[in-house]
Amino acid sequence: MRGRLISATFARDGLQTLSGAASPPPSVVRALDAWADRREAALGPASGVRAIADAAVVPLLKLLGFDTPARLDAPDRTILHASSPSGVIVPVLVVAWDSPLDGAWRTLVLDAGEPRNAPSPASHGVFTRDGAPPAELLREARAQLAPYATVTLCDVPAVGARLVEGGFEVELASGGRAHARRLLLAVGVKDELPAIEGLASLWGTCVLHCPYCHGWEVRDQPLAVHLADRSSVPLMTLLPGWTHDLLVCAEPAAGLSGEERDLLAARGVTIVEAPLTRVAAWKDGLTLEFADGRLESRRALFLRPPHVIRGPLPGLLGCELTEAGHLRVGQDHQTSVPGVYAAGDAAGPVHQVLTAAASGQQAALALNRDLAEADFRGSRAAS
Repeated sequence: MRGRLISATFARDGLQTLSGAASPPPSVVRALDAWADRREAALGPASGVRAIADAAVVPLLKLLGFDTPARLDAPDRTILHASSPSGVIVPVLVVAWDSPLDGAWRTLVLDAGEPRNAPSPASHGVFTRDGAPPAELLREARAQLAPYATVTLCDVPAVGARLVEGGFEVELASGGRAHARRLLLAVGVKDELPAIEGLASLWGTCVLHCPYCHGWEVRDQPLAVHLADRSSVPLMTLLPGWTHDLLVCAEPAAGLSGEERDLLAARGVTIVEAPLTRVAAWKDGLTLEFADGRLESRRALFLRPPHVIRGPLPGLLGCELTEAGHLRVGQDHQTSVPGVYAAGDAAGPVHQVLTAAASGQQAALALNRDLAEADFRGSRAAS
């Protein structure tokens, strides 16, 4: 049976409760564990019963009238807060290099279950798994973590974090708290779609952001690109490689130069400068409606919306951002806050599934070396 957060919550040495009162009797803890074990055995590990039980233990014990722990606390834990594919690979690597002597390094994965690519029906550019649905990749990745007894998956997001002696304390949405020596933020980003009627409902299907991810599936068909500002201009230069029928929807902020207009004209590209006001599904594509009443039918519309880092943790911890709004990380993927690492879309400008997973691997390698070096030099208690 893999590691149990419920039992560990109340059995570890040095555990403190919110008010200093006694923790629940061991019999109560064992009963909760036994129930979760029975349900998981009946429904299977993929059912998520164990994760649900782990997440619910704090509010449940409050309801029963028991005091609750101040920390879901393992002294040598790494906490991974994941909302992107970079969170898939990290626990495997951290645990694969777990100390063979005492199993001291443990990983708690907090996942709110809101991946950025959830609206997309398929993930492309993923080696050996091209076209697999994002949910399938995530489900299989989580299942492959099951053999690692030092990994705990918890479907509860983190809502707070702060520096404490010996590491970090993370506040969970369920009301519990977890303590760790290191944090890895794979929180992802949230796209801020333009306020165009109908666009949000088609996001990820025929309103797309990346020709490298989706261009092959719509190649040689009529396409459009929406230029909200200058940041979208690179899309305009890429898409002629996928189609000979391109429509450029240029907002005033795009500021197309005379040279750019001439280059587009030489390629037979049509430019529409009336504001795009509405999109709607049509056959296997969509229709575009402009403020001047013009209607166009396209197989897909590409755009590059701005995005923001998900969740409050980077800000609460004081992590610095780049000018582009990503978490500033070094070659070791450590942020400006010592002991806090970052990976995935939140930590760089290239946003693809395989790239995010690769950055998670790199961050895990660096984090593992950091912990190993600290322990080797005898600074374990102080790190």
